[in-house]
Amino acid sequence: MKDLREARKQKRTLSAAKLQNKLNIIASECNCKKEQPEDVVIELITLLKKFLERKNIPEMVAKTIPDHRDPREITYSVITIVLAALCIFLLRMQSGNKYDDKFNRTDEKYSKKNISKFIDAPESHPPAIKTIEDFLKTIKLERINHLMVQFFKDLVKSKFFSEHPEIKLGDCFLVAVDCVHSHTYCKHHHLDENKEPDCPYCLRRIYNKGTSQMKTRWIHNTLVYTFVFLNHLKIPFYTYPIHAKQMKKFETATDIEHKQESELVALKETLPLIRQFFPRMKIYLLLDGLYANRPTIQLAAQYGCKYAIVRKEACLSSLAKDCDGLAQLPDHQKDHTKKTVHKEEKWEITRTYEWFNDMDLGDKDKSIITNVLRFSETREKTNRRTGEKEKKHYKGEWLFSEKLSSRTCELASRKARLRWEEEDLFNSQKNREFNYKHDYSRDPRSFVIWQALSFFAFGIFELFRFSEPVMQRIFISTGSKKTISRIALVEKLSAQLCERPTEEIFSIPCMSKRI
Repeated sequence: MKDLREARKQKRTLSAAKLQNKLNIIASECNCKKEQPEDVVIELITLLKKFLERKNIPEMVAKTIPDHRDPREITYSVITIVLAALCIFLLRMQSGNKYDDKFNRTDEKYSKKNISKFIDAPESHPPAIKTIEDFLKTIKLERINHLMVQFFKDLVKSKFFSEHPEIKLGDCFLVAVDCVHSHTYCKHHHLDENKEPDCPYCLRRIYNKGTSQMKTRWIHNTLVYTFVFLNHLKIPFYTYPIHAKQMKKFETATDIEHKQESELVALKETLPLIRQFFPRMKIYLLLDGLYANRPTIQLAAQYGCKYAIVRKEACLSSLAKDCDGLAQLPDHQKDHTKKTVHKEEKWEITRTYEWFNDMDLGDKDKSIITNVLRFSETREKTNRRTGEKEKKHYKGEWLFSEKLSSRTCELASRKARLRWEEEDLFNSQKNREFNYKHDYSRDPRSFVIWQALSFFAFGIFELFRFSEPVMQRIFISTGSKKTISRIALVEKLSAQLCERPTEEIFSIPCMSKRI
C-alpha cells in the first residue's frame, strides 16, 4: 500500500509539472506575439516563401523525392535543390545560365544571399546549376508526377475547393488533357558513351520518304493533364512524354495522323493511372477534336469519366449527317433548341444552343452512344469613336457523355469552353517567360524532369497569384481589386529578391508574422 501511495504521489507531481510546462509555453507564445512589431511590412517575395511553407511544398519534396547520393558528399538537401529548380520557373529566370549569372551581377548585390535564404541553402551559397542538373538526373519522372498529384490532394484535403465553390462548375472536377510540342531537332540531341542516340522520347518524323527531298526530324510531345476552373485558374498535375517505341509505325504519317495517334496512345497509357490517383473523384474530361473517336469514348466509359469532346467538321461525318437530318424536323426545332440574349459590359451577347441526344457513332452493334451540342455566339457593340457596330462570332460543337436539355445546355457549353484554359497554359509556358522550348537540359534523364517542374511551378504560382494575401497586398499598393498579371507579379518578386536587403524580407519578424 505504501508503494502504491508513493506511485500515485509521483504521478500527481509529474502531471503538475506537465501542466506548468504547458502554461509556460503558452505564456512564452503570448509574450512573443506582444513583442512582435505591428508595423512589419510583408513583401510579396516574403509571402511567396511563406506560401510554399504553408502549402507544405518542402515537406512534400522531402517525402516524395528520394536521395541516392553518398551522404558524405551532400552539401545541399533535396529540398534546397528542388526549390532552386522551381525558383528558376517561379521567377522566370528562363535558363540555368541566367540563374548562375544572378550571383555574379554587381547591380543585384542581394541576389546570392536572398536566393540562399529563399531556398534554405547555406548562407550566401546557393547551388550552382550543374549541381541542380546532376541531382535531377537521378530522379524518375513518376516522382515529380506524384509530387504534383499530392499537391492537389492536399488542396482538396484542406477544403480549398469547398471554401471556394465559385471557381467550380458543378460537382465534377474538370480535367483538360492535351499534348504540347516542345522541341524539334534536325539531329539527335544526346548520345550515350558509345556515341549512340539514347533519348527514348525522340519521335522520328520522316518527310517525303523515297524522294530527293526526304528529310528526318526528331520531335518531343508531352501529354499534360490539367485541372481547370473558373477565373482562369488552372493547375497542371501530370505529364507524360510520349515514347518513340510507341510511335514507330507512324514515322511517315501526316502531322495530323501522327498527333492524333500519339495523343490516343498516351491517353490509353495514362488514364488508368489518373483513376488510380483519384479513385472516387468525379472526373470530367475536356478533350480537343483529335479525341473525337470511338476508342476515346469507350476509354472514358471504362474508367468512369464524363467527357466533353470537340467535334470538328472533318470528323465523324456520318454523325454530322444524322444531326443535320434531325435538325430539319419541326419537333426538333421546338424541343431541342434554345436562345439567350444578355448584356455583358458593353457587349450584347446572343447565344443559341441545339442538342441531339442518344446519337450512335456508327458501330455495328450500336453500343457507343453520345450526345451532341451545337453552339453559336454573337457579340455586338457600338464603337464610340466611329459609331459603327462591331461583331464577333464563335461556333462550336461538342460530344457529351450526359444527355442535354434546355436546363443543362448552358452549363455544358461553359464546361466545354474551359478546355481553352489548357491552351492558355501552353501559351504561357512557351511565350510568357517560362521559356518551355529552351533546352534546360539535353540529357533525356533530366530534361523531362525540368519540363515537369515547369508545370508544377506554374500551378504553385497560379494559386499564389489568386491567394487572398497577395490580392490584399496588390490592393494596398495599387488600389485595384483586379488580379495582377503574371508578368507584372514576377517583376515585383524579382525586384524584391534582387534589390532588397535580406533583413527586410526574410527577417524573423517578417517570417513569423501571421497573414
